[in-house]
Amino acid sequence: MLANREYEGWFLAASESLGMPPCENPEAIREAKGWIKRERGTYSPTVDQASLTTKFDLTVARERADSFDKFCREVQTLLQFHRQNAIE
Repeated sequence: MLANREYEGWFLAASESLGMPPCENPEAIREAKGWIKRERGTYSPTVDQASLTTKFDLTVARERADSFDKFCREVQTLLQFHRQNAIE
């Protein structure tokens, strides 16, 4: 359960929520970091990734990025498993 190409591809899936223009087919983009840098004027994963992660629209990202939807479903499955085993 990983991003299709790179973590930043998930940002592209919900780019409007981050003040960037819409990105068609975000998971097909190679060099998502470069795309973000061109649109924002700057981008450094070590500086910006955490902040963008807290701001991007998870619902939109799930709708537009199959890998992000799969990631969310897998996390949900793990949490349900943990809850069930914690109760027993």
